[in-house]
Amino acid sequence: MKQGIKKATSILIAIITVILIISAGLLGGFGSVVVQAAEIVDSGTCGENLTWTFDSEGVLTIRGSGDMYNYPEWDDWGQDVYYLAKKIRVEEGVSSIGDAVFNAFSSVSEVSLPSSLRTIGIESFWLCSGITEMEIPDGVVSIGDAAFSACQGLKKITIPKSVRTIGEDAFKSCDNLTIYGYSGSAAEKYANDNYLSFSETHVLTKHKAVSASCVKKGNREYYSCSGCGKFFGDKDGKNEIEEDSWVIPATGHSYETTLKKATLKADGSITKVCGKCKAEGKTTVIKKIKTVTLSKKVFDYNGKVQKPAVTVKDSAGKTIAAKNYTVTYSNENSKNVGTYIVKVKFKGNYSGSKSVEYQINRASNTITKITPASKTLEADKLKKKSQSFNLKATCKFKANTAFAMDSKTAASSKRYINVTKAGKVTVKKGTPKGTYKIKVRVTAAKMKNYKATTTTKAVKIVVR
Repeated sequence: MKQGIKKATSILIAIITVILIISAGLLGGFGSVVVQAAEIVDSGTCGENLTWTFDSEGVLTIRGSGDMYNYPEWDDWGQDVYYLAKKIRVEEGVSSIGDAVFNAFSSVSEVSLPSSLRTIGIESFWLCSGITEMEIPDGVVSIGDAAFSACQGLKKITIPKSVRTIGEDAFKSCDNLTIYGYSGSAAEKYANDNYLSFSETHVLTKHKAVSASCVKKGNREYYSCSGCGKFFGDKDGKNEIEEDSWVIPATGHSYETTLKKATLKADGSITKVCGKCKAEGKTTVIKKIKTVTLSKKVFDYNGKVQKPAVTVKDSAGKTIAAKNYTVTYSNENSKNVGTYIVKVKFKGNYSGSKSVEYQINRASNTITKITPASKTLEADKLKKKSQSFNLKATCKFKANTAFAMDSKTAASSKRYINVTKAGKVTVKKGTPKGTYKIKVRVTAAKMKNYKATTTTKAVKIVVR
């Protein structure tokens, strides 16, 4: 502490001298102001392999390698440095800050230290009241006694885990100071032992937000501390969160159905495809259409509308439900003789169409009877002239009829009796009494919806 008081007294004398010089210059008048780049105004050595420079902007720079000298064995700063230095910059390669080398640098407000630094000496920054914040680099192992004592402007200092020892009164009279460090570290112990405020420092690793996929979990942005193992929701390590609270569950697939319709030539399919990741789910094969059959392909005319039922089967032999096709008939009033077309048009899970023909043929007609089946004529009347009567054929379906004497009729009957095509039977004049049997061939003509048919009926004629 005596070193610091002696040095402070010297600095005070230097400051008074400079003030007198400046005042004299001002009394001589004001000159024009010219802004110039910073230039080196003083320099020297401060270690076996270290040099220092001081520029016109008040920056004191230490560069080289190794340890700095200790005060009072060394005291080579120019007088200007003590009262004009605003910033101390210690460059990489410097391994120690010498004892009391920067004490009472009251105008300094900023200090930068290198990662190569290992020790900070006794009273090295004593009475540097302009410094408000300091960060000790990782790698420093010790901070000397009273190193920052009486730095009354110092409010925040960050001390890494690497610091194992902090000397007595290192931060004495730093009344507004908060020490930032790691739980269980020398920094925490010093703060607790000396009734200083302590705030835990976290070495945070940022974990970027990752969107959840259909099958993989995602996560919200969070930070993990490699020092204490805790997790935080903010970059400053203030909002502690529970482990795994950042996890976003996998969303699961959102399937959409893709239909490939089956045809008469190829199978189809129903495939579930995820609308988000396009992954394919279950695929169901739709067998192709193999057969379109009618319940009946040939009908006989019956005077009514006749339509066959349709059955459709796939290549596996399974019946395809009627909801997958529509059936139309070429003629909805299909009752007359002719060829008709059934068109099956597929829909739903199927595509295409198929046409199948069916036939309505002429119906077979039947001649059920002819009337009269027998006829009695008077012989007396036949003596005078021939007698006639008409035959009438009754058919199952109405048709034009034609009559003729069958060749198998007995010659004796053919001699006296004649039958015309129209069915007129004439018994000739002079036909003797007796019973005559003729065979009449009746033909029902082919009609639009009926086949032609022929039958032979017997007719008895009695002459008395």
